[in-house]
Amino acid sequence: MSSLFFREVDSHFTTPVPDSFILTKMPSANGVYVKVYLYVLNGYLRRRNDLTLSAVADALSLLESEVVEALRYWNAQGVLRLTADKTNGSYTIRFGSDETPDFPDDPKGTSPKKAGKEAQRQKVIRVEQRPNYTPDEMLVYKNTDPNVTELFTTAQEMLGIPLSHPNQSILISFYDYYRLPIDVIFFLLDYCVKRDKRDLRYIEKVAMDWSDHDIHSVKDAETYVHRFDFYLPILRELHISASQPSDEAIRMIDQWHESFGMSPEMMQEAARRAFERTKSSNPKSKLNYMNRILEGWHNQGITDLGGVEKADEVFKSRSEETRGYASAGGLNNFSETNNYNYEEILEASKRRLMQHYEQKKEN
Repeated sequence: MSSLFFREVDSHFTTPVPDSFILTKMPSANGVYVKVYLYVLNGYLRRRNDLTLSAVADALSLLESEVVEALRYWNAQGVLRLTADKTNGSYTIRFGSDETPDFPDDPKGTSPKKAGKEAQRQKVIRVEQRPNYTPDEMLVYKNTDPNVTELFTTAQEMLGIPLSHPNQSILISFYDYYRLPIDVIFFLLDYCVKRDKRDLRYIEKVAMDWSDHDIHSVKDAETYVHRFDFYLPILRELHISASQPSDEAIRMIDQWHESFGMSPEMMQEAARRAFERTKSSNPKSKLNYMNRILEGWHNQGITDLGGVEKADEVFKSRSEETRGYASAGGLNNFSETNNYNYEEILEASKRRLMQHYEQKKEN
């Protein structure tokens, strides 16, 4: 009987594709998506460092936006992990996970199990920033999608500026690249214009942030911006300049609001006092000083501005009494003609000082 012999194939000339992809993912997927997946997978296995969004698009004769769309699709399917980098708008792509160990073998001979853990730690490819749409590409969008024409017309009215080609490219990226619905984009523009932020570079940063936080409805956007409108006025009173609150600031403000029961007005008042009293320009130092103020109010049971005013009056009164005690202790010169019982004055002063000390201990 004749036997069949299989020649060993050099791994440098092959791209192993997981069976799970071929059998369960590929049959129902768009052919363009499959092309992108295979090309990116090949780049991963070859450890290519020059693989960019435009390189993939050029190699496959696609638009850059089509490449991004394919990557987002495979991310949703769980075939790869697509993570946005907020600092520069690029992406990190990882293949495999602990839950799905069926991913390609490492070219260097690493076992599949080990390769999966490595894939989570390593940057496989980096995809460059959003695409710069050419006039021809934008013309295609205008002719095929009425939302794009409406977007340009409405945006020009809201921003009050003519839309140059670069501005149109940024605007269309909100819809095509960041995948924000048209009504959310209009809400975004209105939100920024009301805050006198009309520069599209600035607005793009907000769009990127909303996209990263899965803001896909006006209701989601309203909830999200309300959250930021809650924190930023407090930070402004501390003279902390930030377009978005830091995670540490959010954590501390949430604690003051939820655990201490402090209203935004109370926190703004504490922020004003912290800024006036601390000499540090370090945001963390200002927040820590503000925390001491609010913690003190909380321990005294002060929950509103009226309580703060009363506490200020008590403090002022005690300060004046303390100065009076010092005066009664002999700082003033008394003439011999004054008929004062100095022993009684001294005893009364001691009693008042002891009362003051006991009250301070109770507080």
